[in-house]
Amino acid sequence: MRVFQADEGETVYSLWAYEESGYVDGNVTPTTDVYYFLNTAMFRIGGKYVYSVGKRIDVWYGAGVGFCGWTASYDTEDRTQTYGSDNDFLFAPFYQMLGFDYKVKENIKLTLFFDGGSPVAEVIIEDLFNDNDGWTWDAEKHIMAPYRIGLTFSMSP
Repeated sequence: MRVFQADEGETVYSLWAYEESGYVDGNVTPTTDVYYFLNTAMFRIGGKYVYSVGKRIDVWYGAGVGFCGWTASYDTEDRTQTYGSDNDFLFAPFYQMLGFDYKVKENIKLTLFFDGGSPVAEVIIEDLFNDNDGWTWDAEKHIMAPYRIGLTFSMSP
């Protein structure tokens, strides 16, 4: 994920910056364009309960666990300069999924699903934007969209 935050030389005011400065100054003037990046990698495993509606359609409910690695950073667009970053691993104990499978042929299946869980990481970046400025960004952030709808296509031999 990449989110634009501020133009080079532009003075940006935010309540967050005001709070982080100890309620003294809410202005930040970056020396480059600033983007917020969040990168994640995840391995998930779980199970599902399947209810067959007909010969071609199965409805199911699933749950599982995941192991996630993530990196959050404020960088330039090309990521050659960073204003601060944090990374960690976390174990996400539960995922809630609902979906249905449509068997196109015996070995071809389309799956439409809803994923209702997203791991939450505590991101802590010390001295954000300036060395030794004392600003600490401490936030709990979803490391992926908390509610997702997906469509998969699968084939088996």
